[in-house]
Amino acid sequence: MKSVYVRNYLVFISLVILFAGWLVFTIVKQLNSVQDSKQWITHTYDTISLDLGLIARINGLLAAQRAYLITENSFFLDKYDEHRARIKEIEGLILANVQNDPVQLERTVEIGKNLAQLLDLVDRHVTENTQPTRGELLQDVEKIETLRSTISDLNREFLALERSYLEKRGREIDKTNETFLLIFLIGGASFALILLFFNSYILKSQLARLSAMNQLERTKERLDLAFEGMNDGIFDWDIRNNNLFVSQRYRRMLGYNRNTIIPTIEFMSGLIHQDDRDPYWKIVDDYLNGELPELSIVIRMQHKQGHYIWINMRGKAQFDENGKAVRLAGSVRDITETREIEASLIEATQKAEKANEAKSEFLAHMSHEIRTPLTAIAGIAEILEKQSSNLDKMQKKMIATLLKSTSSLKDLINDVLDFSKIEAGEVVIESEDFNLVDMLKETEDLMVAKAHEKSLNFSVDYSALKQHIVNGDEGHIRQILINLIGNAIKFTDEGSVLLTARTVNAKGKTKLIFDVEDTGMGISKKDQKTIFSRFKQGDSTISRKYGGTGLGLPISKSLAELMGGTLRVKSQPGKGAIFTLSLLTNENSNGDVGVSHDKSSKVANDVKNKFSNKNYKALIVEDYAGNVVVVGHMLKSINVNFDHAENGKKALEMFNKNEYDFILMDIQMPEMDGIQATISIRELEEQGKLERKTPIMGMTAHAMTTEKEKCFNVGMDEFITKPLNENEFYQKIGRLVDKEKTA
Repeated sequence: MKSVYVRNYLVFISLVILFAGWLVFTIVKQLNSVQDSKQWITHTYDTISLDLGLIARINGLLAAQRAYLITENSFFLDKYDEHRARIKEIEGLILANVQNDPVQLERTVEIGKNLAQLLDLVDRHVTENTQPTRGELLQDVEKIETLRSTISDLNREFLALERSYLEKRGREIDKTNETFLLIFLIGGASFALILLFFNSYILKSQLARLSAMNQLERTKERLDLAFEGMNDGIFDWDIRNNNLFVSQRYRRMLGYNRNTIIPTIEFMSGLIHQDDRDPYWKIVDDYLNGELPELSIVIRMQHKQGHYIWINMRGKAQFDENGKAVRLAGSVRDITETREIEASLIEATQKAEKANEAKSEFLAHMSHEIRTPLTAIAGIAEILEKQSSNLDKMQKKMIATLLKSTSSLKDLINDVLDFSKIEAGEVVIESEDFNLVDMLKETEDLMVAKAHEKSLNFSVDYSALKQHIVNGDEGHIRQILINLIGNAIKFTDEGSVLLTARTVNAKGKTKLIFDVEDTGMGISKKDQKTIFSRFKQGDSTISRKYGGTGLGLPISKSLAELMGGTLRVKSQPGKGAIFTLSLLTNENSNGDVGVSHDKSSKVANDVKNKFSNKNYKALIVEDYAGNVVVVGHMLKSINVNFDHAENGKKALEMFNKNEYDFILMDIQMPEMDGIQATISIRELEEQGKLERKTPIMGMTAHAMTTEKEKCFNVGMDEFITKPLNENEFYQKIGRLVDKEKTA
């Protein structure tokens, strides 16, 4: 018996020892497991907190950026910099926390890439000095919203996985505790001494669990606070039982709180604007049925106070094993302010467009009203000058003054209209082969007289030209050179003005370089920054002394840039100035332009000689008597007889009764304008099946590009603007007669 007792005792003791050893081993193992779980839970809490802090900082950054752009208050710029620095810091901490998790590491890297793009876009608006256009602004807003949406989606996936880690580790702690309790019961029933012996260890285990639970509660509170700070509302719809949860932030967006609303699907649907309600539910149904890849919609919802706010809603559905949606959760954001800004931008753009249209209409009207009498004044002054041989010195001086004044007024009108054309985008750049040397000679002939009036030496040097035939816009190049030479003469009181032209080969193209150098007053460094701005002429004394609109250089620079070139200046006060025009042109492989470019005066003389032995008859359609006198005089000087009709209606009557070699048609007239008269004449010719079509040249005081196109579209053959240039007038008359012969 004793041996049995001893044996049993020894067995019991052995079992006790073995059990105690097993119990000790099990308890230690469980304690280590609890400690590991605690550390991972703490790690997960920290990661979630950092991620929520990142989102809050991103929203703060965007809010500070918008506030800064609206107010330009440096306080918001400081806030912006603070948020940006903290964002980079938090991003680094999150990366460090997820190094051992490949899935979360990849997702964090993806968030970082999108975040970098977002910061680049936002930084550009904060740091750049120039204001973006409306098109650029709307495009950037869309990109920013897309990037933020992508970051939010990645963040939700990130948080969802971290929460799953929390749940998993919480279950592990619960399982560990259950094991502890089981061990405690078994050990307490069989081995009270062992349980007492290890009671301290069990107590420590319980304390560890309590600590973990407390920490979990605190983390939950932080999560709730973080979601509130994001300014996004949250909803969660349990589709199976139709229960709906909406966050406090969502309620406040609509003016409600926990005590004033019990959210249901029916109630929330009733708040949607009636025009948005059916489209909203169609999109939701399409998404839940798998017809849309994501749920994203903008709707209007009624605020408690009665007005509507704009809501941007995004959601994600959860599906069961059969592919049926069982849950829909997501976020909502109040974008009313953004919509109002967009509306104000659209309104401002519309106002600007209307103002620009009004300006164009005003300029067109003023052009016509000023150019019409100016044609008569300038024409009569030129006639008087040609017949001034019998006038005394004072009368000749008065005529010269009249010519100079009309020329100045014409230049003023042309400058204003040219600048308006550039602003309206109506300038057409031609690309034709032309003889550069002929153009330079014509420019020299045109400007040398002005230089001699001030006793200045003016010369043109084109010896360095490697080729004479180039391709480009001859008219606009000449306009720029005349502008630069005219300025050089104006601001030079003694000395000389030199135009130098040369060509340089540049990658298969010809680079034209023109230097206009003078010995005049020079330009200070300060004024060099403003002379290419409209209505600027350096300091105010220059405008008072020399006059002018201050548009010549801005027009020249704009034309140069439209032709793909540059216009620059080098100067020092008192040492003159050098304006350099550089243009790239295509090479002319043929070496000629087919037809020589005769000077306009020679062409005009040829026209006069050709008409002298003919008996041409023209019809002048013009309502302004002064212009009839001028045009009639120019026609008589080349032996052309003419009839006069004061409007388009009268012109049709005379066209039916008489035969004319060509018609000079004013555009704007009472009763019937020139456009309608031309249409009617062409219809009469078509109905009569005439073999001959009467050439028509439009004459208008409107100088906009659209006016010229309108004339050619209705069947006119030539077009000339008022005030009339005599040589140009004769050239175009010659072309009209040539067309009449070949018709």
